[in-house]
Amino acid sequence: MDAEVLRGKVLGTCNLLDVIGLGTMGAVYLANESASLSPVRQAEKYLAIQSQPVRQVAVKVLLRAASLELLQQIEFLEKFNKEITPVSSLEHPHIVSVYSYGDVDGLAYLVMPYIAGETLEDVLTREGALPLPKAASYLEQIAA
Repeated sequence: MDAEVLRGKVLGTCNLLDVIGLGTMGAVYLANESASLSPVRQAEKYLAIQSQPVRQVAVKVLLRAASLELLQQIEFLEKFNKEITPVSSLEHPHIVSVYSYGDVDGLAYLVMPYIAGETLEDVLTREGALPLPKAASYLEQIAA
């Protein structure tokens, strides 16, 4: 599934705005979350009801492989829900919180805080090899 297809759609209480990251397992979207947002199904598309956003969030959507059989997709969603439940209760300054999670029409998703800024990959692309003190600082943060 193309990540752009979900732009403007509603998952749970989140209206997906823009793709902000892509990986092998899925896509991350900038989204507006609203306590009163509820999806309305119309002509096989989810449309957002107008509502004031409570906060901007990042929503990671795990993109399912079209090659998976229905039973495999169901097993994947069951495993996802089983594994994410304990992770969602973790609280640590160096672990991204999970606000909520779920699945809509077989698409599993996580709602997390949106943290503006650049990635380590962006820094490495821009600066190349890092001086040892700066690299050590990043490693210290990663290991904490």
